[in-house]
Amino acid sequence: YKKFEDYSTEKPIKVFSREDLKDINYPLIEVRTNGVLKQTLMLPVSERENFVNYTSGSGQIITTNGAIISKTNGFNVNLISVDLNNDSPLLFLKKPHEWPKESYRKYSYLTPLNSIKNFDFKCEFNIKKIEIVEIVEKKYNLYKIVENCFNSKYNFKNLYWADKSGFIWKSKQFLKKDIFADVYIINKTKPF
Repeated sequence: YKKFEDYSTEKPIKVFSREDLKDINYPLIEVRTNGVLKQTLMLPVSERENFVNYTSGSGQIITTNGAIISKTNGFNVNLISVDLNNDSPLLFLKKPHEWPKESYRKYSYLTPLNSIKNFDFKCEFNIKKIEIVEIVEKKYNLYKIVENCFNSKYNFKNLYWADKSGFIWKSKQFLKKDIFADVYIINKTKPF
């Protein structure tokens, strides 16, 4: 009974230091969610065009398209794709003051009956002030950008913190219903 209790007790979020991660000379992201998976570090395992597949040490996988989580595995959300406008600043670097006011996106999920359910949203970007954001002991001056997405039934808000080139260092992204993922770029190698 004690072992089960140890596994089922929620662990506190680990605060990493640069010293903890000094031997990792690869691109590295940290993902935190309010869902089944609370926190994990992820390394890229493959890249194709604008897509990067990341994996954690315990087997969770996300695929990003630019700065957007476009697919999950092991997060209990069954997200199989996110489609955005081809010129989206979330897919390719674009300076924050050049971001469009609105965009569109489609989320696709695998249902328990192995069918696909799609949700279309209109989204509006709102650039806020520059904030100092700390990611594993490094401070960045980043634009906070709020993205409000809605359709006739649902609405949600994504948050992005981008530098002056448009690179997104931190984000809070909608995954499903009330589940969001916080993504922190710890080590980067390419624009996204």
